Amino acid sequence: MREFGTLEYVLDTYSKNWTWKLTGSRAVSMVARVIPQAWYGDGPEEAIVPDTEHNVQKIKWIMETYPLEIKSRNIWQRKTRHMKVSKKKWTRIEKLRKTNPGEQFRGTLLNFQREGLDFLLKSSGNALLADEMGLGKCITGDTMIKTTSGSVPIEELWNQATVVESYQEEEWSELSTPVTIRTFNGNSIISKKITGIFRQKIDEPIVKITTYGGIHIECTKKHRFLTLHGWKTAYELNTNDKIAIITETSRENSSDQIQQIIAETIHWSTIKSTDVREFSGHVYDLSVPDTHNYIANGIITHNTVQTLSYLATERQTFPALIVAPLVTLSNWQREIQKFLKRKSRNGRIVEDEYPTSVLIRTGKPQDIGKYDIYIINYDLLYKRLEDLSKLNIKTLVCDEVQHLRSKSTKKYSAVKKLAALESVKYRIGLSGTPIYNRGSEIWPIVDILRPGLLGSFDEFCEYFCYVNEKGKAIVLENKRASLGEELRKHVMLRRKKSDVLKELKEKVRYKELIESDINYYHAELDKIWKRLEEEQKTATSAFDKFSSYKRAIQSERQAAGAAKVPHVIEFVKNIMEIEESVVVFCHHKAIHGLLHKSLHEYSPSSIIGGQTDKERQNNIDRFQNGETKLMIAGLRAGNVGINLSRARYVIFAELDWSPAIHRQAEDRLHRIGQKNTVFAYYLIGNGTLDDHVANVLVDKSYEIDAIMDEKEEPFEDKDKAELILAQIHDKLSAKR
Repeated sequence: MREFGTLEYVLDTYSKNWTWKLTGSRAVSMVARVIPQAWYGDGPEEAIVPDTEHNVQKIKWIMETYPLEIKSRNIWQRKTRHMKVSKKKWTRIEKLRKTNPGEQFRGTLLNFQREGLDFLLKSSGNALLADEMGLGKCITGDTMIKTTSGSVPIEELWNQATVVESYQEEEWSELSTPVTIRTFNGNSIISKKITGIFRQKIDEPIVKITTYGGIHIECTKKHRFLTLHGWKTAYELNTNDKIAIITETSRENSSDQIQQIIAETIHWSTIKSTDVREFSGHVYDLSVPDTHNYIANGIITHNTVQTLSYLATERQTFPALIVAPLVTLSNWQREIQKFLKRKSRNGRIVEDEYPTSVLIRTGKPQDIGKYDIYIINYDLLYKRLEDLSKLNIKTLVCDEVQHLRSKSTKKYSAVKKLAALESVKYRIGLSGTPIYNRGSEIWPIVDILRPGLLGSFDEFCEYFCYVNEKGKAIVLENKRASLGEELRKHVMLRRKKSDVLKELKEKVRYKELIESDINYYHAELDKIWKRLEEEQKTATSAFDKFSSYKRAIQSERQAAGAAKVPHVIEFVKNIMEIEESVVVFCHHKAIHGLLHKSLHEYSPSSIIGGQTDKERQNNIDRFQNGETKLMIAGLRAGNVGINLSRARYVIFAELDWSPAIHRQAEDRLHRIGQKNTVFAYYLIGNGTLDDHVANVLVDKSYEIDAIMDEKEEPFEDKDKAELILAQIHDKLSAKR
């Protein structure tokens, strides 16, 4: 076994006490981190540690990773003979089965969700669910909602409301004047006032359900309907199933005074067909207190389920604390009311009630009260830490747990302290993208869910990582697979789209080196460098200097793009010749314009920043309907929220610094409805900055892929700007 230095029991000349002397740079480095009472010996590779039982324990712990040659063996054995350093043993999570939730759960789980529940149970509730799927449950904007004053499209209700919360493609609105809608309370149709409306932008299949009576509705697959056998999702419904619809009858109550009485009754209508089609646009949902359903197009409809099923199945999970992004708080509360039943103090399940919950929306310290579930956003957490610490929390749930990827933030520190409370038994993290750019981002998350699984951060880095020139910990190439295996074995359940959607083919990436106009490129670099030198001389503040760096970066990236445009065009035409639909992504508007002009013979569709929603959708429809076989899209404008599954070839004419941007762009093609393998071509301009960008991009992608099997970090900060400019200067110097 390799030894990293020596350990000797010595009389220290400075303190005149018996101490432990360690030698060896790595052992001394560890001592400096974990034993603050230590001091340096005669040289930088010697450390002197006071001889206390606590310090001997720490030395023994260090030696488990960094074995030392023990020169005072008899004394060391006497000191450590009765000392036991406990080491957590983690059990491997074996093959998953489809587990049924406990009786406190309301509803049904899909098969992959039942396996997710089993994973949480087998991991004792300390786990990371890294599913890549969404769980939208909404209807299209033209759906008619039954109100007491008549039927109105749900989109019209949205237009009357004011947005109060938004996050990416999701928005919550409130009506200034409540609208009274018709809802089913389990026995009859009643009226309820609603103020909340939810809207999200989706790009996924939707289901059209048509009954023999001529009624139809379009909704997401997870939207629920009342049937003879309880609530079912649209995805579960089949031809000839019966769903509840509302019928109206009228009668006159007097011959003297004609007055019509309208009565609403439930009628069971048979489904004629269920059709699935691709959809890109907004869908909507209503927040209905207590009943959580409403009448849409005359049909009674219902407005992370794996986590809630776990709370309902595992013992002693309440009270629970859910930490989530602001925009998802209300949704969590709705899901709790929908999927969970209340359990009384004597253990009896109360079917028509749900656990008590509270949204914590203020950072002001105050008594919170007693609830089954507390819901708070990440940004308020550290302000309410003292109040939350008094609640005897049993389960801690961190939604979008990638918010904790940096161990230097206040929210991480707050979650870490909460997770360490003696009362907390279960810790669950939820995220589709727990790693953004670097594999080392997983350590802070795992350290909350399973403290010690990956060791201390220093141990983790020592075994799995190397530190690059910027001080960032990068997971070693030969350690990435083993890190991923360790995560999946003990703490992480990762399901990708291809795991659940078996018909989805793989995607294949190619890095293609193409020629560039080097004379043009160097001429542009010369202009950029001269302009930068002038701007640096005249800059009056650090901000001005930094701004000029950023402008230089953007100019250089555009020059690299323009230098290879003729060869990009040739490459695109070669693909088009085989009669295939193609999507081309670029970064700059100028490059977008050049491509559009040079490829006008194909009448390309276009997605670019600044378009209206209608223009954007018209261009998508032209492409998806086969009216054109070429789409030219901006990397940032066209990488999310659209469906381009008609194509199987995607070409990146320009590169972004973040692999997340490229993945999102690839997934516009690689999604539900894609029947072919998707081929992604990354075109690298020979002799330009592309060479460096591609290396950065590929390094990040390989690291993430190898760990996760697969957010985004802006590259244009000062350090990286200086790196690029140094490269520009180097190339110009070589030219001269």
